[in-house]
Amino acid sequence: MVNINKKGASHADWAISLGIFLLYILSMLMIIQPGVQPIYKEDRLLKIAKDNYMAMTEYRFYKMPVVIDTTGMAFAGPGSYMVTINGDMPFAGDENTYAITGADGVPLDRFYISFAVGKISFDANILAGRNTFYVISNSRAFGDPQAYSRASPAAATEISNNAAPLANFTSHFGTTEILAGVDEEPLMTDVNTAGGVLCGDDDAQYVALKRLWAYPAGKEFTTYYTTTASPRYTAADVVGICDQTEPYEQANVFVEEWATRLFQTSDDPAVGGRYGNTMPIRMGVKVW
Repeated sequence: MVNINKKGASHADWAISLGIFLLYILSMLMIIQPGVQPIYKEDRLLKIAKDNYMAMTEYRFYKMPVVIDTTGMAFAGPGSYMVTINGDMPFAGDENTYAITGADGVPLDRFYISFAVGKISFDANILAGRNTFYVISNSRAFGDPQAYSRASPAAATEISNNAAPLANFTSHFGTTEILAGVDEEPLMTDVNTAGGVLCGDDDAQYVALKRLWAYPAGKEFTTYYTTTASPRYTAADVVGICDQTEPYEQANVFVEEWATRLFQTSDDPAVGGRYGNTMPIRMGVKVW
């Protein structure tokens, strides 16, 4: 009987030791989790790609009307003048990033702006009554805002809002209009150049962009835009920005698109974004 009890006790000790060992192994596996990959939900992947894509391509354009009214003032009559506005200016920043345009939005050839002095001067054709011009400026997500070419006003006759003994016109500034959209320049600039998001089919630039965006290494994305704001576009309308990879056959692909406006890089005032002209587009990201 004694031998049997000792044998049973030995089996019980062995079973307890084995149980403790297995619990230890399971605990280590839960901590280390070998081969386990983090799970990224599609909404998180879309947010990472979209937020970074938008942040690196955003563009803002500022447009403030300035109204010159000659009604009841010492105004000699319609003609070409050097218009001078004196007083506090509702602007700040780099004067080289500002310009004066006519009502048609085309920048004037000759203008002068000084925030320190509190003065704006420009050559323009002035009619009797109300005349509307615009002070414009622009900003970039990266680098300095674009500068505007200018020249000193040269019209022979100057009119002013504080001419002695009587002003030639009254003036006031309206509410600033802010136009937001997408800057074309980073879309045309390689990733290996500061501010660029273009990687095309270059794997190295795609990997660099993934690191920059803190996008999961084991997941993929593509970025693009279409040359129309309509969701009914064709393949011919799609401009690939980062499209070096394609989803594998069984991949679950998630897409997000949004309508916006493109500020083109052209220096042509008729289409150039730095003059406030835009074209409707759709931006898009695909993740899997």
